[in-house]
Amino acid sequence: MLEQYGIPLWAEKLIMSGGILVGTIFAAYVVRIILRFVAHRFARKTASKLDDLIIEAVSKPVFNLIIVGGLDFEIKYLHESFEFISEGTYKLLHGIAFAFAMVLIGWLTIRFSESITTWYAKNIAARTETKFDDEFIPIFSRSLKAIVFVLVLMAVLSHFNIDVKGLVAVLGVSSLAFALAAQDTLANMIAGFILMLDRPFRVGDRVTLADDRILDVYEIGLRSTKFLTRDNTLVIIPNAEISKMTIDNLSYPAPQVRVRIEVGVAYGSDIDRVKELLLEAAHSHPDVIKEPKPFVQFINFGESSLDFRLNVYVADYSIQRPTGHAVRELVYKIFGKENIEIPFPQRVVYLYEQDKEKEKKD
Repeated sequence: MLEQYGIPLWAEKLIMSGGILVGTIFAAYVVRIILRFVAHRFARKTASKLDDLIIEAVSKPVFNLIIVGGLDFEIKYLHESFEFISEGTYKLLHGIAFAFAMVLIGWLTIRFSESITTWYAKNIAARTETKFDDEFIPIFSRSLKAIVFVLVLMAVLSHFNIDVKGLVAVLGVSSLAFALAAQDTLANMIAGFILMLDRPFRVGDRVTLADDRILDVYEIGLRSTKFLTRDNTLVIIPNAEISKMTIDNLSYPAPQVRVRIEVGVAYGSDIDRVKELLLEAAHSHPDVIKEPKPFVQFINFGESSLDFRLNVYVADYSIQRPTGHAVRELVYKIFGKENIEIPFPQRVVYLYEQDKEKEKKD
């Protein structure tokens, strides 16, 4: 094409190869400019910063990938144009370029995923009450890096015609051994996923376990959940065990909790008057809410007393015990003023004196 200007064919080929090299660098910088400036302007118009993070993450890998692709095309052109580059040399250089390209694709994948996880950690995980996602994000990142590394390695080995079946078999056996060794950990992690999706309780909720323990949820982790007892001691239960339990959530869907106060009065007491006095004690305490209304139940004819139950509601479980304590004090004081007797347990014992003469005959 340039021979008409007196330029030999070999020089023309060198000029073309130089043009390919310059065009590759030019294309790489044009793409970088488009990503950094044009795309950034569109991304800034959106409320989310996720697109900015993605553009920032993929800019370098895409730039280097274009350079490697251009160099691979340059090698192919030189191989087809000049005899000094043998077939073996070309295959070796092409293989090296392919390996670099696969590494860059893996790097691009990791940076893309890290931009998403970074955005999630700052904007979503920071607002959640559970620390589950805070623990899950690092594990997800490490697992993704390991998977990408294995896939890149297998692709490169396969390109160089190296049998990867043995590697796949070793990885399969290793995965099986790892799964068997870590089956308890995996079971707890899967149960943790279920707890995150189902959300039977949240951090701060008060729950009753199957063994009647009343605990406050302190932290929901990836492998276990931590609870606080009323004595402020920490109880750690694996998530796999929690997923099998029947749990009563005292805080959800509403934090209102009922307080039961049981009291017995002497036989012969005025039942209606007892009910009035119990309701008076309930209404006089400021922590007892008006809705649902307090109510009284006559629950039993006891051995020594007529048994009543006063049911009141408080706005939050944290004041359940103090309110019950205070209302019991009020009931005792009001009953004392109104001469309502709270009887002691009573037993009637009958003594029979046997006939002494009969006893002697026997």
